[in-house]
Amino acid sequence: MEIIDITNKNVTRYKDFMLKQFNNLDWGGSKMLAKKVEDDELQDSEHVILLVDNNSTFIGHGSLLQEDIVKDTNVSPFIAAVFVSPDYRGQGYSLKIVQKIENIALSEGYRQLYIVTNHEGLYEKEGFRQIGEEKNIEGEYMRLLTKKID
Repeated sequence: MEIIDITNKNVTRYKDFMLKQFNNLDWGGSKMLAKKVEDDELQDSEHVILLVDNNSTFIGHGSLLQEDIVKDTNVSPFIAAVFVSPDYRGQGYSLKIVQKIENIALSEGYRQLYIVTNHEGLYEKEGFRQIGEEKNIEGEYMRLLTKKID
């Protein structure tokens, strides 16, 4: 298994692979990341994480973004668009992605992270706690979670 950290400095190396994988997925978070990469909108402080097996088969993705699908929250950064392919679910890969993003955020000086989700219990296992609800760009209420990192 390999975890690939993609930033705007190395995105061209992985862009075609990412777009092929993300555009084949029928999930809004994957489509959002594909658009961000395709439109060259990845900010200097943002990361896309790819998880692949030893044969470069796509397992999942996640990201560290300054803004997620909720706007005007006055908080950042966000762990966003965490996705694991159905064949690989239930094996702890989403938590590997989250832990990698936490380590990146910590190395960049962040001491607090946020997640917007409708999942209950998954992120709480990693120390996140709900601090509110926010309306996303589609008008749906989602849970806003946070975690202090150090």
